[in-house]
Amino acid sequence: MTKIHFRVGALQTNCFLIADDETREAALIDPGGGTKTISAAIRDKGIQLKYILFTHGHDDHTGAAISLAKEFDVPVYLHPADRSIGRKLSLLYSEGIDIKPLADGDKLYLGSTPIDVLHTPGHSGGSCVFITGKDMFSGDTLFAGSCGRVDFPGGDARQMRASLKRLYDLPGDYNVYPGHMDFTTLERERETNFYMEEFRT
Repeated sequence: MTKIHFRVGALQTNCFLIADDETREAALIDPGGGTKTISAAIRDKGIQLKYILFTHGHDDHTGAAISLAKEFDVPVYLHPADRSIGRKLSLLYSEGIDIKPLADGDKLYLGSTPIDVLHTPGHSGGSCVFITGKDMFSGDTLFAGSCGRVDFPGGDARQMRASLKRLYDLPGDYNVYPGHMDFTTLERERETNFYMEEFRT
């Protein structure tokens, strides 16, 4: 699996372009900005963009989706609970972009490479985590040493706790690529993250 990382927009959102090495089919995760840079990378690498994935619907994760979905004629995937939380999402619908629903347990593919969808509400009602191989794209659910805010519309502290417990209980370790800040591993967060401390006992 090829992974290309971008930091985009005013909030320096982590955006990822991931591609199956055999077929070169690719997914773009959380394009919050950087339209020209991302477009150039897709074309320069000879990658076939198949779809855009949103870990959630906030504007800093969706800002470049309209232009990129149109340029490459691809659908975007979003959990229905986040359909109305961002200004950029309203524009997606008005622009006629093909928006497909995500649900817990969905399995998407790039070539023969699966991407598993986990619905992890808390930061927003439709927050999702994507797992492929040993890589976890956690959006604003799990950060290095922290978790996403729950005081935005659609946020819920109890749901966040349940989502973090679900991630904590996953078997094995994962490379964690969050929506902001530094990368980490799930095992490191199990051992050191304040918001997972209660699960250690």
